[in-house]
Amino acid sequence: MIAWLLKELEKNPTSLFRKKDLLKKSKKQFEELKRQGFLTYVQPDPHHETYPCTLACLNTCPMDVVEMEGELFAICPKDTEIDPITLKKDDLSRYAFSIDRLLEQIRTANKLGGSFHRINGVYSYIGYKTYDGNRVGFVFIPKIADVSMLELSGLNQLCEDDDILVVLTPASKIEDVSLKGMLRAKKIVQSSLVSSVNLQTFELPIETLISGILKPKTEQKITPVREPTSIRIAKAVRKFQYVTSEVIAKAANTTAGTVRNNPAWKKRKEIWGERNKPRKGSKDEIGTMRAYGTQADTPQAEHYDIYQMFQDYKSGKTAKPPTLTQIANMLSTDDDIVSVERAKELLKEAQKLLNFEPNRQD
Repeated sequence: MIAWLLKELEKNPTSLFRKKDLLKKSKKQFEELKRQGFLTYVQPDPHHETYPCTLACLNTCPMDVVEMEGELFAICPKDTEIDPITLKKDDLSRYAFSIDRLLEQIRTANKLGGSFHRINGVYSYIGYKTYDGNRVGFVFIPKIADVSMLELSGLNQLCEDDDILVVLTPASKIEDVSLKGMLRAKKIVQSSLVSSVNLQTFELPIETLISGILKPKTEQKITPVREPTSIRIAKAVRKFQYVTSEVIAKAANTTAGTVRNNPAWKKRKEIWGERNKPRKGSKDEIGTMRAYGTQADTPQAEHYDIYQMFQDYKSGKTAKPPTLTQIANMLSTDDDIVSVERAKELLKEAQKLLNFEPNRQD
């Protein structure tokens, strides 16, 4: 019965259906559609009720309904010679079929996302579904004959979030091959509810509808997030002591001007001063021996590096514990050569500050 109702509605979207006609189609389906909320009763118009004319005349106009002595009659408004037709109350009972209710059932059965809403007050956006990264939108048009090619092809601009559009009508389909090709070129497919929807389950054959148009989207390559320039500069400044801003810029993949404006570059003397604090027994600028040391009282990067070398040994990553020579080589840079003696001092500092037993192999 739904298929018949859809075909009638496409002829006239405001059509109402008389109870006796619906009962002739199927009493069981009539009751079921009422229960599901597809068919709703329409109150008669007390001022001007009409009845379809079934007489063989040339006027083909609706008959007026009048009440005389408690009975209802249908009379011809054009010819008084035509006998009135006696009517029963059920003859005037009319029902409206709810397209919106049907579209909501389709939304639910196909698990469509998005919200159901009107487009330009005429079309209905039913919802969308995603296939292979493509968002497929569904739009309902009450009467395809009233819509121009320009309006149809412009739908993808109104539904710009959708990659593909499926345009559904009550019963008619576009048969013009060239027109269908033009729409498919814009990734618009047209079909009808009668031909596409399973009217028992309300499911749509979505993959069949969009076959030939659906293409997997190219996976976007994920670019690793680079460290901020300021961090790269700070690391380069920490690594290289006696170098120019141009060298730091090359190491940090930036410009010398950016380096000179970076806080780490401006504080490089402070950074390296902390790293190279004078040690017990060393000489100052004029050769005077220092009487006491000024070792760091908090762990520095070198201490953590040494600690990690022994952790690697204890965890089995390395076969033997590091030697003083290996520690010195690990801490040395092109512009700052760490001696074995200095490595020994740093090892003692690391052991004290980080509280670990080195088990060193000399």
